[in-house]
Amino acid sequence: MNNSLLRTSLVGLSAFLHDIGKPYQRTGLRLPEKYAKNSFDRQLILNKDSHLHALHTANFFDKFLNEQSFIARLWKEEFPEVSMQIASAGHHNPGNSFIEKVITLADQIASGFDRDDYENRQKRSPLDYRK
Repeated sequence: MNNSLLRTSLVGLSAFLHDIGKPYQRTGLRLPEKYAKNSFDRQLILNKDSHLHALHTANFFDKFLNEQSFIARLWKEEFPEVSMQIASAGHHNPGNSFIEKVITLADQIASGFDRDDYENRQKRSPLDYRK
């Protein structure tokens, strides 16, 4: 696989997995203590303590795509400036890397296809995401 195809595939996979935490959050499973209120890991991923599904996405990476996995090692070789977990799970609180911004922008574009206008969203309960 050539370098640009590998890089594009890895970014695509990271973007694809960015909301994998939504089904986990809907199950009601508790997050590990690592993501407790005011923890460093929680603040790194979240923006203003919202979008808790992002923490479940980070937990998915901890369990299935941790730094010892083949995919995470490939990622680190291609994108040493940011972990795949942070690029994917941090899509609501992107850092300064180009990759994080690409995944955030992809999320915003994709979510625009399935969301109402801003005024209607503001009237909903914060728990409506479960519907």
